[in-house]
Amino acid sequence: MADEKVSLIMDAPSYQVIRAYQEAHGGLFAHTGMKEETETWRALRIMGEWGEDEVGLVAAVSNTLSEQKMEFFYISTLQRAFILVPGHRHEESIRCLSKKFKVVHAAKDDHHNRVQHDGGGCGGGGGGGGEGAVDTKQV
Repeated sequence: MADEKVSLIMDAPSYQVIRAYQEAHGGLFAHTGMKEETETWRALRIMGEWGEDEVGLVAAVSNTLSEQKMEFFYISTLQRAFILVPGHRHEESIRCLSKKFKVVHAAKDDHHNRVQHDGGGCGGGGGGGGEGAVDTKQV
């Protein structure tokens, strides 16, 4: 475990709880040499049901963002997938992804923009599902 690294990704309220605990107890992870990343990251939710095509989708998104030399995290669970992009490049990432994907804005009470593959021109196949389409508007 000498060279292993662990990243903790959390929302702002959870981060505030950990920061308060660190300050009260002299550093929660001080002995580990943990470094705090101060960059704010913004989430873009991937819409649709991809199944086996998810690898193609990840490749398409990765290539699109990499062409612009943009950092990102791709996070996927069994039910949802997100791309995290640096906060200062959020709008740029949306413009970049809009060239090959359908990007819709979230409802006011939902803090994620959504990216939906339209099935054309970018690999990844599959059609975009309607997830979130009811409460979002097209850009």
